Amino acid sequence: MQDSKHNILLFKFFIMNLRKNKGFTIIELLIVITILGFLMATFANKMINQVTMKANDAAREENLSSLRTIVGQLQSEYSVPPLTGKGRKYPEDCQKTTSDLYACLKKIRAFDTEEVLFETLADPKYGQLVGDAGEPYVYKYAASDHGFKICAYLENQASFTKLNADKEGKIKGNLADATEAIDNMFCVVSGSGVDDLVAGDVKTQEPSSL
Repeated sequence: MQDSKHNILLFKFFIMNLRKNKGFTIIELLIVITILGFLMATFANKMINQVTMKANDAAREENLSSLRTIVGQLQSEYSVPPLTGKGRKYPEDCQKTTSDLYACLKKIRAFDTEEVLFETLADPKYGQLVGDAGEPYVYKYAASDHGFKICAYLENQASFTKLNADKEGKIKGNLADATEAIDNMFCVVSGSGVDDLVAGDVKTQEPSSL
């Protein structure tokens, strides 16, 4: 951003000098065209990045909404959410706290295929890190007898502001030891008393490597 402002100032200075000279040489025109092309490319790249971030955040919102519905249905059926250590009728992968949400939903075949399961539980930037924090882009899950929360990192501040303005989620709570200082963590919440639960990473495995 700072470089863009610097380039624009240089461009304005260059044009002012050309006006004083009352004319353009071929070299000067080429310089102007080159600078304009660079500025346009910089602007286009910024716009593409913004569109990509918004698309990723929209996918995260959709995935978290789907997961809230599925986990909510499991809570209604088994009286408690998965991975609480309770709910005796649950398969083992859904009952024990040492399991994970991916293994649970795979076990009960919550999705038609493992590809759809992976697409829903894997962040759009799966395998990449969140800024300089060193945290991977993964969804996070926590549950108690009374409810659960599913969280994701958002890339775009506008997405975060909109979602929280719509009151579709919360950012409260102890999410994980290394993530408390990371901004733009959005959570969908069901039930009560889950704000202070530590949300662990939702582990995923690409279908091709299963």
